[in-house]
Amino acid sequence: LNSGGKIVIGSTAGITTSGATGNIQTTIRSYNPFTHNSGKFEYTGTAAQATGNGLPSIVTSLEFSNSNTVTLGSSITVTDSLVIKSGTVAAGATTITLNGQWVNNSSNTAFTPNTSTVVFGDSSSQNIAGNFNTTFNNVSFNKTANNVILQRNIQINGVLNFISNTFLIQNNRDITFGSASSVTGT
Repeated sequence: LNSGGKIVIGSTAGITTSGATGNIQTTIRSYNPFTHNSGKFEYTGTAAQATGNGLPSIVTSLEFSNSNTVTLGSSITVTDSLVIKSGTVAAGATTITLNGQWVNNSSNTAFTPNTSTVVFGDSSSQNIAGNFNTTFNNVSFNKTANNVILQRNIQINGVLNFISNTFLIQNNRDITFGSASSVTGT
């Protein structure tokens, strides 16, 4: 997948590593995040989807345009943006490491955090943005420089963890903590 290119995944099985399911069916698959994964991966459709066990563990951009639910099958690193355009993303027990922007343009309930952790990393400024608020379970800030800026309200149901000297800029937005939430770090 070349820079700027996009793979649009419509299969309910997503991308699988073997067998006769999913949109991409090959017996040998090798991904290099610096060459092959430099485009976008987008999940579309109207039926519930799984990302599949063949989605690379590092992608540049991950988009969700399914009017139903897309379930993440494993932890992932997104080097640019994660965008929820429509439907719901069920995170399960995964870790999503994001080095770019979080954008929720679907609904206030578009991200089902379950027991997941979202890690904001990288040295550039990052935004939690979009047209709707997002509820997270655990959120960690592990940045080497700059800040995370809220463009929408967020809710934390688990732990808000400051791993490094990162500032969370509220930008006149609300942070709501669930009954079992806590804040840790420095």
